[in-house]
Amino acid sequence: MIRDREIEDLPLVLDQLRIIGHQRGVNSAGWFYDTWQGARLAPASREPGERRVGAEMLADLPKMHPTIAEALKRAGLLRASPPAPRAGLGLHTGKL
Repeated sequence: MIRDREIEDLPLVLDQLRIIGHQRGVNSAGWFYDTWQGARLAPASREPGERRVGAEMLADLPKMHPTIAEALKRAGLLRASPPAPRAGLGLHTGKL
């Protein structure tokens, strides 16, 4: 279970969330609860042996994924998503 699992690097992310909250002037317990929950889920979604979280995984978080992405980025734990393939790239030669 994720709830009972010790998540390496979680303190780094939580520290960044506290800083973000302070910078935004947030003092709502609900904001901290929602971001803390997401901060636990995001690192748990990593591939085995991977330290960083893929940005594409964050869209599946129920709430606050932009804020959690920022905290992961500041903590050095966010892996950029692979670029989306561009339609028609290399397929059209200009001849019919």
